[in-house]
Amino acid sequence: MTFPTYLTLCKSVLIALVLVVTFCSSACVPKSNLTPPNVKKNVSPRKRSTRMEDLRRAAKEKPKDPDIWYLLGMAYYESRDYRPAAVSLEKAISLHLSKDKAREAYDKLGWSYYKMKEYRRAVHVFEKAMDLFPNWEAPMIGRACANRQQRKYAESLADFGELLAADPANLLALDNRGWTYYLMHRYEKALVDFQRAEELSYNNAALRSNVLNGQGWCHYMKGNFKTAVKKFNEAAAAAPREYPYGRWDAYRGMAFAQAGLGNFEFSYNLISKAQTALTYDPNHDLALLSLIHISEPTRPLYISYAVFCLKK
Repeated sequence: MTFPTYLTLCKSVLIALVLVVTFCSSACVPKSNLTPPNVKKNVSPRKRSTRMEDLRRAAKEKPKDPDIWYLLGMAYYESRDYRPAAVSLEKAISLHLSKDKAREAYDKLGWSYYKMKEYRRAVHVFEKAMDLFPNWEAPMIGRACANRQQRKYAESLADFGELLAADPANLLALDNRGWTYYLMHRYEKALVDFQRAEELSYNNAALRSNVLNGQGWCHYMKGNFKTAVKKFNEAAAAAPREYPYGRWDAYRGMAFAQAGLGNFEFSYNLISKAQTALTYDPNHDLALLSLIHISEPTRPLYISYAVFCLKK
């Protein structure tokens, strides 16, 4: 082996090693990522802290007031402090909230348990909400996501199927069913849902980016690396400024696909781009409502592929 060839080989191995470390370290992105649409996201930490103190004081002064416990629970939820959020919301519900607030309280209580990875309790809360508010689709989506986290894919598919039977253009249900099929390694079925969601998502750039990423990962898993790169490029272009998660996922996907094509140095550069986009809000709606490919059932496949690149 000539010295230049030896240097090239060492460089390829080093890049592959970086990819292994980066991919393995980024594989455990939280699966619990919901920000309620009505929560103010731009409140300064100082103002939020003052508000929390005021609400805690009010709860001590008026412990039988359900509205105070409700506001305190929502404030904890907004601060991503899910254990006290759950305690406060449970208290608010037990004190007989008004119907509108009770609906919101059950929703955030379910997602609080979800975020704490207490999926059975989340399912219980969502089912209670389904009983109390039978014409509301949100708790069924929550139950489906919580069941999917427990790998109860049949139950998850049944819920998404029911939602789509009532409304075939339900984008969240299409997107989530696509990711459920993806986790089951049923890539053709996943592609059908992702492509249908893409057709309907002309007014929702964030979701469009998400389903394009879904298509990219399906093609990647099928070994169609060139098509995967194309879809990930489209996803990165579609991701709006306020949804950097879409760009992060797209760059990471492109890095995998380029590695699959043997372009390790290009792959490494894309990982750097992904890291720059990693300031995404992990509590974005779509980050939760799409259990992205990085969840536990598919992690070994990615790690194995990165190790394969290293050995190669």
